[in-house]
Amino acid sequence: MNTLHPTAKWQVTIPTSYRKKLKLAPETPFTWEEGSDGALILRPAVVLNPRVFSDAHIAEIMEDDKLDPKDVDGFEKGLQKFIEGGR
Repeated sequence: MNTLHPTAKWQVTIPTSYRKKLKLAPETPFTWEEGSDGALILRPAVVLNPRVFSDAHIAEIMEDDKLDPKDVDGFEKGLQKFIEGGR
């Protein structure tokens, strides 16, 4: 078992071997939780970079995603048949 020694501000250093193994960069955010045995569990956080879409791009995406009316009709009929138990 390895031991970490917190500073006066309760900061700890993650050993180099783990930083390299997990490919951690400086200032990598972590999530933490308490395990059922009281252990402190740290995990690298998943950070997603949001994308910003223009109104024109959203309109283009919406147009591309439109269903053909006959597909909508077939879907509705199939759903109704499923609900009625006919699968």
